[in-house]
Amino acid sequence: MRKIYLFMLMFCGLFLCGQAAQAQTSYVLSNATYQSSSADGQTYNFKNGFSVSNAKNKAYQYVKETDYVKYSATTYTINIPDGISISKIKFEGYNNTNQADSYFKKINGTEYDASTYVFPKKEDDFIHKSYTIDLSDAPATGSLAFQISGKQCCLIITLETPTSTNIQKVVVNSEASKAHKYLDKGQVVIEKAGKKYSTAGQQLK
Repeated sequence: MRKIYLFMLMFCGLFLCGQAAQAQTSYVLSNATYQSSSADGQTYNFKNGFSVSNAKNKAYQYVKETDYVKYSATTYTINIPDGISISKIKFEGYNNTNQADSYFKKINGTEYDASTYVFPKKEDDFIHKSYTIDLSDAPATGSLAFQISGKQCCLIITLETPTSTNIQKVVVNSEASKAHKYLDKGQVVIEKAGKKYSTAGQQLK
């Protein structure tokens, strides 16, 4: 009985640890999660407290009947709510013109050339691309800026928080789980947690 009891506690502890270690949250900035714009039109508010702002008077635009948001050739700042850090950012979408390629010139303070994170110009059809930037070495808090060079891009942005390391511990009270064996009127009795059992495992009155 004791072995089964301890095994169940250990199993539950490992399960809870695994659940905590794998916990991760994603936030999507798209037309599906868009809520409103500021009075001056320069800040786009999304669900979960996130917003995207710019200083070039670029009003919110989206691709009709899709979740893609239109971003022009300027710098945008993703405003991150207090208490949240971002370890990965994913951009997926396409270049909305057939004039020239577009690319990310800067993401979270790091500059890139025209061949790293590029969204090719439209040929016969739009060319969809998806890029994930790993920020786990220095997760972003407060804000995260990105700059587009070239023409307009239609994007869905996904932000991921770091994997949790808050492992939950299960403590087993060894004293409470101890069994005591003794003779009572010539019979071997096993007492555990205030209850008496025979050597066959039957509870005694």
